[in-house]
Amino acid sequence: MYPHSFLWHYLWIAPHALQFVIAIIMVRRRKFREYPVFFAYTVFQIVEGGTLFILDHVAAVSPDQYWLVHKVGQVFDAVLRFAIIFEIFLRRLRELPWPEATHSYLVPGSDRISAVCRDCGCSPGA
Repeated sequence: MYPHSFLWHYLWIAPHALQFVIAIIMVRRRKFREYPVFFAYTVFQIVEGGTLFILDHVAAVSPDQYWLVHKVGQVFDAVLRFAIIFEIFLRRLRELPWPEATHSYLVPGSDRISAVCRDCGCSPGA
């Protein structure tokens, strides 16, 4: 084990412990079905954090190997974060009232946007 301070370990482990608690609460309340992408992100963060912590403390792992795993994790992390934004966007979009006749003269192309949202299941009338 590398000689890291207590604060170093706390700042590394505490966020993932909190996300573990969030994941447990989501499973108990069945919220993982309502927010599947956020749940996947939370589980990914727990696994990634644990993996990087172990890799940091194993002497057989070179710095290059560690940073490769870290960079690949960052790519997945970015994709999941954008997916969470999209999940929230769709959830809020479903709550909006969708009139039968969209005023395309006010917003050019809104009739196409409305049709796409209706086809994707975003609108209440879908």
